[in-house]
Amino acid sequence: MDDILFNGNNFFEIKKHIIEFWGINVQEPFGIDINKKIRKFVNDNNFPINEVCEFIEDKDYELYKMCLSYKINLDSKDERVILMNKLVDIGIENHLARIIALETGSSQIIVNKAYLADTNLPENLTEQVLKEIYKFYIGES
Repeated sequence: MDDILFNGNNFFEIKKHIIEFWGINVQEPFGIDINKKIRKFVNDNNFPINEVCEFIEDKDYELYKMCLSYKINLDSKDERVILMNKLVDIGIENHLARIIALETGSSQIIVNKAYLADTNLPENLTEQVLKEIYKFYIGES
């Protein structure tokens, strides 16, 4: 954990569709759109809405890390990063989404149903992932 964020000078506010972060130790203030994964984390941890919050608990830091990760990824126009974010939004774990997206974008591997069978994804997720991969392959991602 980054203890420097817990010094009383760093804040965040969760609004209806965006989370904003700022403070002495937040390198650059930023806002990030709330996606399904962030919304679930916010709801599961009972974060207050429309209130300025100070970094106090570990869950505050986890929210910051998650949002910072999305910000960094969204700043990239790399199609593989865009695919990875779409897979995460579907419900694929971050590390697996990253691997699938990188291998989809490589010239050595074709990611298809047979490839995904080895990942042990549930059938409903497999179909959604395949749709996003096919869009990637035909340039519609």
